[in-house]
Amino acid sequence: NDSVQKLQAKIERPVNSDPKAHISSTILTENELRDLISLVKFKDQKWYLMYRGSRDGFMSENFHHKCDGLSNTLTIIETENKAVFGGFTGACWSKDGGFVQDQYSLIFSYFNTLNKKLIFECSRSLEAIYCQPNSGPSFGYNDLFISNECNKNFDSSSHIGYSYCNTVNSYNSEESKTFLTGSANFKVAEIEVYTKACEKLSHDKIKLLCEKTGKNTKQIQEVYDAFNAVAINGQIKLDLFVSFLIRKNQNIETEKELKEMESILRFVFESFDEDNSGHLDFFEFIQCYFIFEAKNRKNCQKAILEFLFDLADKDKSQSLEIEEINELLKKFPNILNRNNFASNLKDKVNLSSNKLLTKNEFCELLDLLF
Repeated sequence: NDSVQKLQAKIERPVNSDPKAHISSTILTENELRDLISLVKFKDQKWYLMYRGSRDGFMSENFHHKCDGLSNTLTIIETENKAVFGGFTGACWSKDGGFVQDQYSLIFSYFNTLNKKLIFECSRSLEAIYCQPNSGPSFGYNDLFISNECNKNFDSSSHIGYSYCNTVNSYNSEESKTFLTGSANFKVAEIEVYTKACEKLSHDKIKLLCEKTGKNTKQIQEVYDAFNAVAINGQIKLDLFVSFLIRKNQNIETEKELKEMESILRFVFESFDEDNSGHLDFFEFIQCYFIFEAKNRKNCQKAILEFLFDLADKDKSQSLEIEEINELLKKFPNILNRNNFASNLKDKVNLSSNKLLTKNEFCELLDLLF
């Protein structure tokens, strides 16, 4: 059909052999790679090639041999008719069988029948990727499925819109199955899997972090994997930090509260950015990660109040005067005016003998705020 012919008519793209490139691909040129990396929001990130079908074999066991146990991977696929697409996931590939959860997974389409570069974010995180011994890297509930020996058959398929948001076509439409490659099923010409260049945590570093946070080795490793899913070369910038913790917070109800919470998290970021670099490394990041851990909701809420107290306590006296409280209430009116929190706060100050409020007294009003 016309859409297939459009893809097949694309000129052959030269192999990227620049040793300075972050990724050396046989699918995309250097400029196309830069464009793709920016599209999936990993600009300047370094990557390692872990698997290539033409080099390592197209059987599913070849993929699993090279990629099982790897997290933070970018898969790039090219079909016989020159469609280019793939996906990123922070989760680990395996042969265990079944779905793996990951809120950071996405599917991208670079060359397609619509001639548009598209990103599809995961909407059902419990079904982010599908792992089983007889298939290659597959995303969602058949959103993108790569078959065994994918270069020899048309068993690979796409139907985007079940586990990943399809803002282009209705899930029930024929187009949702065909726009990626021109047909619902396709044969793979080349497939590449890259992993983010991330420093491995040493035993000594893990031990130190366990002592510092009170968490075990498994928990530290899980946080490290989550961090690397959004970090660029081991550093997380302010905007990524804010969006990361906003996802974890379950107390935001309105758009105005969201904006105020973003302001609070900016203060948190600056508090932990000990070297004032404008980035957090993992050791800075992990100190606040567990504070905002969704499983420990009460501690998370208390931590927000403690940060608010520190923000208002300009003179670092560990107590707040009524003027400091009024300034804080003015800065965050939507969050701090819930359930008479503001009036109770003022009453507490006025009733105290020295007209001051300690951090503990401030945090005693936690149940009113949340």
